[in-house]
Amino acid sequence: MGTSTSHSSPKTTQWKAVGLGYIHDDIPLERILSGIWRASESVINTMGSDVMFKCQEALRNSPDIGSAIKNVSGTLAENNQNSIVAELAKRAVPVSFKSDNKTAAWRSTFLGEVMNYLVSRDVSGYVGGGFRNKSINDLIKFKGTINNKAREIASRIKTEPDTAPKWKKYLKEIEREILKEK
Repeated sequence: MGTSTSHSSPKTTQWKAVGLGYIHDDIPLERILSGIWRASESVINTMGSDVMFKCQEALRNSPDIGSAIKNVSGTLAENNQNSIVAELAKRAVPVSFKSDNKTAAWRSTFLGEVMNYLVSRDVSGYVGGGFRNKSINDLIKFKGTINNKAREIASRIKTEPDTAPKWKKYLKEIEREILKEK
C-alpha cells in the first residue's frame, strides 16, 4: 500500500481557465501550456531558485550518471530542499546522460517533467465524453504532447545559464517563449 496523496491544483481563476483547455479541444495546446505557466507561480519560483541552479551545476560537474544522481541529491539535501520540484529535478538526471549535452538535456527534461506534473494533477478528471480526451490513450498522448512542447521550448533557448543570475534569465526566456506561443 502506497502513501502517496494526489493534490489537485487550487481552484483559482487561472487554473479554471486551464481546465477549460482540458474540456474543449478547440483550445490550442500552446494556450493551455501558457495558462499552466501563469497559474503555477510557486512551482515556477522554485524552479528559478539558486538551489535548482546548483543542481544543474552538480550535474554538469558529474562524470557519470551515478555520481550525478548522488551529487544532485546531495545538493538538494544540503539546501533542505524537499519538494515536488526537487524530486522532478532528480528525475531528470538519468535522461540527461542519453544526450551529448547532458546539461541542456537536464534543463529541457526538468521543464518537461514539471509541466507533466502540473498537468497530471487535474487532467485525469477530464477524460470521457464531453472532454478533450475521450480515453486514457488520448490522455496519455495529450500529456506527452504537453511534455514534448515544453522540452522543445526549453531546447530553443540558447542562453547557457552558467551562473545563478543567468539561470533566472534562462527561465524568464522560457516564460517569454511559452507566453508568446498562444
